[in-house]
This record gives sequence, C-alpha cells and structure tokens, in this order.
Amino acid sequence: MSEDLQLLLVEDSADDAALVQQALRLAGLTPVLRQVDSADAMAAALIEKRWHLVVSDYNLPGFSGTEALRLLREHAPDTPFIVVSGCIGEEAAVALMKAGADDYVMKDNLARLAPAVERSLKEAQSRAQRKLAERALLESEARFKAIASNIPGTVLQLLLHADGSWSFGYVSEGCLALFGVTPRLLQRYPGYFFDLIAPEDAAAFTQTMQTSARDLTDWNWEGRVHVSGSDDTKWVNLRSSPRRLDDGSVL
Repeated sequence: MSEDLQLLLVEDSADDAALVQQALRLAGLTPVLRQVDSADAMAAALIEKRWHLVVSDYNLPGFSGTEALRLLREHAPDTPFIVVSGCIGEEAAVALMKAGADDYVMKDNLARLAPAVERSLKEAQSRAQRKLAERALLESEARFKAIASNIPGTVLQLLLHADGSWSFGYVSEGCLALFGVTPRLLQRYPGYFFDLIAPEDAAAFTQTMQTSARDLTDWNWEGRVHVSGSDDTKWVNLRSSPRRLDDGSVL
C-alpha cells in the first residue's frame, strides 16, 4: 500500500495484538493499529473514522467475531473483515465466511495474515470500482432517458439478431404520442411496430433496414405509419447508425 494501513483490531490480548502488528510489519506493511475489545468500543471506532480493514479474534469475553462482523457490516458494509483466532472450528469458520468474512487465519500461522490482508484489500478495491462503474452507468442511462424523453419524436433501439429475429432494447416514451402505443407494448411485441407501417411503404422499410445492417451504413427511411387506435396516418423519418455486436447481431 502507498499509505499506512488503518487497522481496527478486535482483540483482548495485548500480546496477540503485538504479534499481529509484527506479522504485518515483517511483510512490509505499515499498520496504524487501534485495539478494541468490546462492542461499544468497536462501534465508537467505526463511527470515528474509516478503516481499511478490521481484524478480529473469534472469542472475546462478552463479545465474539460473529458479533464484530455483524457490527462492521452495519457501519461499513464494504470494509474487509478477517478473523484471527487460536481456536475456531471448521463449521464456525465456514459460517463466518458465508456471513461475509473475507478470510480467517489461525494465530499459530500468522505468516498467512499479510497475504490474506493484501488479497482482501485488493478485492475490496475491485468491489468499490465495480460499484462506481455501475453507478456511473445508471447515471448515464438516466441522463440518456431524460434527453430521449424531451426530444421530438421517439428513440428506438432495434436489435437484429443473428438468427433473423429482432427485438427492441429500448423505446422512449415519445412513441405513445407518435404511434399511439406504449413502449412496453413495443418491447413485448416487437412485430406490432411493423404492423403500423403502411403496406405500400413496408417493402422499402425492410429493404433499407437490411442494407444498413449488411453494410453497416447509416439507415435513413421515410414513410407512412398508422397511429394505433385511430384513422390517422403520419409521415415519419427514421435515422439510425448501425453497429455490429460480437455475437453477429446488429444494433
């Protein structure tokens, strides 16, 4: 790490705390360690600052590793948690891992602690990066939908599958005003969209779409569509830029 390791140690033995600190220092880490031995002390430490890692004994007087893990997840769900114990059975260890612990190390094998710490920190960083990417994607989608809902006409995302079938990945709310149908209807029954096209314009629609998909050229079609539930007919202009996906389909 390029900075000191902010480590919260849940341990009632000063000697064991010193051994944990020594094992990390021997591996080249620089732990800044605070030792706590009760639920109240741990909760206060979690409120006070952000910790890179929590290492906890399994059995403490009036407190346990299981309770420490539960407390940590309430305050800092993404902070790595490692159990270091002198006596923990396999069933208890498995239960802790299922509950969200990142690893467990026996006190008579502290050489494993530093690798476990480094791996847990890397995995926590990866989880944080994934969450940031997911959040950015959600924000991007929200901005796109906001833009799409405020432009004239409608925005459609049509996927031509490699097997010849097709579907709508996205349909903006503007299709209701333009075609008289809801986005959900078009996404559930994509064939309904083609039924709206005037029969005399349907051949040109299909031909230009297939040419665009084959040559990956911009698709520009103008024709008439019937408004669902009425006798109205509208002239529409469709513009699209195709993109071939890895599975051979065209978006």
